Amino acid sequence: MLDSAEITLADVLPSAAAALGCPGFDDVLGLGTPSRIVCLLVDGLGYGALTRSDPAWLTSAHIQPISSVLPTTTAVALTSLGTGLLPGMHGMVGASFVLPETGQLLAPLHWGNEPLPEAVQVEPTIPEVMQRHGIACHTVGPIDYAHSGLTRASLRGPSYHGVREIDDYITCLRDIQREPRPNLTYVYWPELDRIGHARGVGEPEWMAGLDRVGRLISGVRSVLGADSLLLVTSDHGMVTCPPASRMDWKDLGDLHRDVVRLAGEPRCRLVYLQPACDPDDTARRWRERLSPNFDIMTRSQVRESGLMGAFEGFALERLGDLILLATGNAMLSCPDVDPRISSLPGQHGSWTVEERQVPLAAFTQV
Repeated sequence: MLDSAEITLADVLPSAAAALGCPGFDDVLGLGTPSRIVCLLVDGLGYGALTRSDPAWLTSAHIQPISSVLPTTTAVALTSLGTGLLPGMHGMVGASFVLPETGQLLAPLHWGNEPLPEAVQVEPTIPEVMQRHGIACHTVGPIDYAHSGLTRASLRGPSYHGVREIDDYITCLRDIQREPRPNLTYVYWPELDRIGHARGVGEPEWMAGLDRVGRLISGVRSVLGADSLLLVTSDHGMVTCPPASRMDWKDLGDLHRDVVRLAGEPRCRLVYLQPACDPDDTARRWRERLSPNFDIMTRSQVRESGLMGAFEGFALERLGDLILLATGNAMLSCPDVDPRISSLPGQHGSWTVEERQVPLAAFTQV
């Protein structure tokens, strides 16, 4: 595989599509010509945390760090994985964000059928394109996510196989591997992210969760065909925020008057300002109050930076007027916006190395 710091999560499925013979894509990862590819995404597994933990299963992998997308959060990253596009183009811009076309606050992890996912995220997914060219595509993941709004927005198209336990994953993948024609299977494993949020990265419970990831990888490899390839990656890393590093929105009363709505998550807040506010002047005042715990960018600065790619359609307005990116182990809790996540030690969303760098590991048959 190509060793390049420029590789992002948005390059993974386009490379897989090219390797499986789908026209219109480039194999920038150098995956070769396998007949089947399994892409396993382990939610919340940062490259730094993984390599420091050094699980035994790493010894049999070719592994490299690649970059997630900004914000480093599940809904945004999964949509970049699924579409091969950066957030400015697919329009999923945060853990929660305002849809200017309706004024609605959307939290993609808690999304059903309204608003219509296919209308919020209109770009075709990589699996949709592959299937038009006769390449079978499958998703294997938790049964509860089969018809979620996020699944439909980020990775619609494949046949969804709902499972619960590791053994169920392996049984399902064994059957898919028996298909005679080329195929791509996306596999989603959410457990490690949940543990990281609740307990923190590197804690005993997290290490036990990482061991279960190893069991899953071993099981998948055991059912791979001789001409199959397993890719393991993640959507984002995570940092642990101790109580002393946490700021509370209720304690910033002098800043409240600027704000119509606060969205995002504790390490990446999207701020929608009163119409009369000048974003540049407001950003300067917020920097005086929140620096050095947060880097504060205006919407124009985000666009000019290229961190979220080029912007199209409503995506830039969805972002809000200011974006607050936590540094170090800081977080800005807001129980009125996200009561549960604001109370947890494990966080992500910002652009630190721990959050941004994710692994890309390649395995063949055991």
